[in-house]
Amino acid sequence: MQTYIIKNEHLEVHVLSYGAAVDKIYCRDKDGNMGNVVLSYNKKEDYINFPGPYLNAIVGPIAGRIKDGKCNGREFTVNNGANHLHGGITGISFVEWNIEQVSETELVCTLETNHEQDGYHGTFNYKVTYTLENDALVLTYDHHCDKLNPFGSTSHMYFNLSGDLKHGIKNHILTSNITKMEMLDDSGAPCCVADIEKGSCFDFTEGKVLGEAIESNHP
Repeated sequence: MQTYIIKNEHLEVHVLSYGAAVDKIYCRDKDGNMGNVVLSYNKKEDYINFPGPYLNAIVGPIAGRIKDGKCNGREFTVNNGANHLHGGITGISFVEWNIEQVSETELVCTLETNHEQDGYHGTFNYKVTYTLENDALVLTYDHHCDKLNPFGSTSHMYFNLSGDLKHGIKNHILTSNITKMEMLDDSGAPCCVADIEKGSCFDFTEGKVLGEAIESNHP
């Protein structure tokens, strides 16, 4: 497992070859102090020893759950209760990626593999680019497969903007223009999409303290 670093005057990002996972994101707070704003293991080997959270890794070929491991007449391995999660046991979060340091501000992560053991067909080629653009970290995905499959990955990052875990996230203020949400059944699998009710605990269009939503009595 190797660590690669990109940085500019605003950010410093550490990326691991294992899972193409982000290990650290250092940025300045309002007082100019640098701190890490993602959760991280203290020891690099713990990314291997404690894989459950998919901590800051790229997940796929599917991000999320496929109910009962069945989709479009296909069957996929069940690895999370009754469901297929994050591509199954051959998912891309727990393998070594090839990392190319293009510049001080850009990394290109690539992986070629197959997921036949989990029910997918063909050869998958993954490419994720981490780029620093001023004070933003930009992730660009360019994935291809030579067969038809359900396909859609993402980054499984955990943020805590207090810097170096000074406190929890309940006092964070979140603003989002999202107006729909995915509903989950009792197994945790997606079952439908619903409109977010204006003013509900799920409505962050005007900004809201996370603790208010987390501690709401919504069923």
